[in-house]
Amino acid sequence: TDRAEHLRLLAEDFHNEVISFRAAALEDWGQEADSQLLRAVEKLAKEKSRKMLDRAFMEYKPEDCKKWAVAGHPPMKGYARYLALCSLNLIIQKYVLPSLELSRLHETPHGRALHSL
Repeated sequence: TDRAEHLRLLAEDFHNEVISFRAAALEDWGQEADSQLLRAVEKLAKEKSRKMLDRAFMEYKPEDCKKWAVAGHPPMKGYARYLALCSLNLIIQKYVLPSLELSRLHETPHGRALHSL
């Protein structure tokens, strides 16, 4: 039927968009590129009178497009990485940090490594 074909095409488009987003957010991002992105986000947040780790993600606006272009990545790729890092941060805040007993952090190798930072 037409509806079934329409849904199939929508699902295919969605799948392609997910693949594109995943590539933009995860491929070719090293530590220096992430550092540049975080500095750009911090500056943008300050300009917008927002907190960098606000739960409400910053919107991508055409007038800010150049600010999202970092480390040789185009603006949309910078914004995709920002969304991925914010999502990861929310997951850590919600599911990891409540399970940690921070007073005993130094008792595990991972905790000692984290503590040394």
